Amino acid sequence: MTTKEALDKVKSICFSHLQELQKEADAVKSQSEQTAKALEWEIHELSEATYLIMEFVSGSIDDGK
Repeated sequence: MTTKEALDKVKSICFSHLQELQKEADAVKSQSEQTAKALEWEIHELSEATYLIMEFVSGSIDDGK
């Protein structure tokens, strides 16, 4: 497995988790707006962190290409 393939797998797992959090936020929205907002904030922060990590790692590796 190349480094790029490993990064793609990590990104896929992270964004899959983010989708699950979004589903949860949508499901609780009618019950608790505050909980839904907290989940949406968490989604935003995790998404941004994942993007920054992927950008940093992608820019600092050499896959031999």
